[in-house]
Amino acid sequence: MFKPFTQGSSIALLSLTVLGTIAPYAQAIEAQAGANPTLTNPAFNPTVNPTANPTTNPATTNPRPITPSPATLPPKTPILPPANDTYRLGSGDHLDINVFDAPEFTGSRIIAPDGTVSLPIVGPIPAAGRSPEQLTQDLQTKLKRWLKKPVVSIGVTQFRPLLVSVAGEVQRPGPLQLRSIPNEIKSDNSSIPSTAPTLTLPTLSAAVTNAGGLTKDADIRQVTLRRGNNSIKIDLWAGLTSDQAPPDYLLQDGDSIFVPKLNPQDVLDRRLLAKSSLAPKTIRVRVVGEVKKPGEVDVTPNSTISSAVAIAGGPTDKARMEEVSLVRLGDDGRIQEQRMDLSKLIDSQQVQDGDVVLVPKSSNSSFLDVVGQVVPPLGILFNLFKK
Repeated sequence: MFKPFTQGSSIALLSLTVLGTIAPYAQAIEAQAGANPTLTNPAFNPTVNPTANPTTNPATTNPRPITPSPATLPPKTPILPPANDTYRLGSGDHLDINVFDAPEFTGSRIIAPDGTVSLPIVGPIPAAGRSPEQLTQDLQTKLKRWLKKPVVSIGVTQFRPLLVSVAGEVQRPGPLQLRSIPNEIKSDNSSIPSTAPTLTLPTLSAAVTNAGGLTKDADIRQVTLRRGNNSIKIDLWAGLTSDQAPPDYLLQDGDSIFVPKLNPQDVLDRRLLAKSSLAPKTIRVRVVGEVKKPGEVDVTPNSTISSAVAIAGGPTDKARMEEVSLVRLGDDGRIQEQRMDLSKLIDSQQVQDGDVVLVPKSSNSSFLDVVGQVVPPLGILFNLFKK
């Protein structure tokens, strides 16, 4: 027969149960402390000085934090935020503030040079370095002194200009001031319609596009974005050829972008690059000889020779379309010439920026009859060769 538990036996049984439960964890902690001496910090070991007064013992009032081992350190986060990261406000941003049923607080505001935005009665509110959502919550909190349930919506109507640098294989390298251009950035509070126009965020791709687009020799697999002492390489080519598109990074004041030149042994599909949004809108090609409007013409980067001839007014009646020449300056600095039959005005030869298309006469004319039109000052020199 079992004996009933007394109060003393109950306490003893509870103590054994608790000790049996925590024993495995105590052993694990002791083993880890042997491998990592920092875990034996007296500040976290109450048995070091059991007589110490906790109100006067520095080890308990100001404990020294545990230094984690390299194996327990969290992984490093990207040094640059992607484009979907929240936009941070700054001096010069134009805001559209809407407070429901409170026109005295509603209107357009510009963030001042000190980073604040001022509202009647409320006064200046810190805005620089904060997101539109954070500013919205802060304003709602402050307005509770005058409104029962304030409903606020904040949108950016115009971004402050950002000064960045774009170098390398772009059409117009150098310093670039990015301004807001017709996509909207506003707070999550959508209960109030905002009158803010749509704006394009200052991203890496926007900077490349505003620098005139890429050149034909750009290696977009190793684009470098530098911010202060940090930099990151971005493979923009993956965004054109696969579903593993890299993030379009938001830019900040002072950022620099470098697009390297493609190595001669590397080959990229220039047709695909010419059709992308990173390509320039137009390139310049000179069409001379028997066309109705000889001279430089602006064509799209994915245009063919026949397209360039058509934009130059088309061939004349004397044109010899069976022997049209394409003259191009090669990467090695040598002049390359290629002849082709364009009698049907159909071809698949893609032109490049700086190409020269020569349309000869159908009579006894040669390449030198029309090449003098490319560089008029050298026309006399070409006439001497003809003689």
